[in-house]
Amino acid sequence: MALRVHVAGAKGSLFSPHASGLQRHALLDAVLGPLFCPGRERGRGLLEDWRSDARSRVWTFRLRPGLKFHNGRGATADDLVFTLSHILACPFETPDKTLLSGIAAGGLAVTGRLTATVTLKEPEPSFDLLIKDSFFSLVPREELRPSGSGLRGPSPHSGSHLAWKRRPVGAGPYRVVRTSAGGSVVELTAFQSLPNGAPTRLVLSTGPCDPRTDVALGYTANPLPGRLDKTGVDTPFALMGLYFDFSHPWARDSRFRRATAQA
Repeated sequence: MALRVHVAGAKGSLFSPHASGLQRHALLDAVLGPLFCPGRERGRGLLEDWRSDARSRVWTFRLRPGLKFHNGRGATADDLVFTLSHILACPFETPDKTLLSGIAAGGLAVTGRLTATVTLKEPEPSFDLLIKDSFFSLVPREELRPSGSGLRGPSPHSGSHLAWKRRPVGAGPYRVVRTSAGGSVVELTAFQSLPNGAPTRLVLSTGPCDPRTDVALGYTANPLPGRLDKTGVDTPFALMGLYFDFSHPWARDSRFRRATAQA
């Protein structure tokens, strides 16, 4: 059986550049997967290893060997450099692009088949945490329309760098097998071995809540009383980002920055 996950939001394509951040997150976590999972052993994401130099200005990232995209092509460090370059080339100030603004000009380089380096304008001891989310994960260039094609979201500071030719393709745990005509329902199946208990099939949807839904995300009130039970905190909250004043000694302490970012 499939796990049915409904994401709050207006009916529309889950993989449109105009999809909300929550809609994008739900889909991209499944299809692209995160580069790594903070607090867990290395190798749980797409990266086998990542580390910085002593000044936290040059970061080295190494992909897991044998990584493949859902279209069958093997993934290499060139795909990581392409993905980050594609975000930076987006003609609009998307949130993803803003988080990469600290990368120096010419600071992306392939140094081996599976290894790439990122050089920053200034030292950033928590740069790896900035790019851990699936928004920055590997995308195959052959599956994308040219940068900037239909990327504008509802405001100049929203939207996505991803404009798919047909459907999302990544190297994450699930691959897309079917979409509805408007893209508001996406069916996925496991592409790789998953932890025990993980569903082998997912159905993501948005718009009116499907009465067969198993999990509903992003609702302030229960959309299906009698079927779903509320779980989580009672007080809604949103933490969008952390900003540090480098004139303060704590902000220059890499241990403090990492602990705060992981909290």
